[in-house]
Amino acid sequence: MNVVPGAPTSVAATVRERHVGHVTFTAPSSNGGTAITDYFVTATDAAHSGDSVTAFDCSVSASPCLVTGLTAGESYTFTVAAANAQAPAATRPPRARSS
Repeated sequence: MNVVPGAPTSVAATVRERHVGHVTFTAPSSNGGTAITDYFVTATDAAHSGDSVTAFDCSVSASPCLVTGLTAGESYTFTVAAANAQAPAATRPPRARSS
């Protein structure tokens, strides 16, 4: 049985460099019973909800996470999810959002 971690909290995002989102977050209060192994951040273009850029390179100490490939002048919603050995990203763990 997969036990997913809780959603990260205090998600905030800013653009610090051209085309790069700087996403910060706090680890979830529940790790699902197993250490968190990764964080996954998805940036969804608010004007084009089907378009998204996903960063998979976040690690346990990855706050902040940098999301590259963003389009200047567009608004994005950032979603952060935690994964552990029992519930990898494919299980769609709980997510926290920031606009």
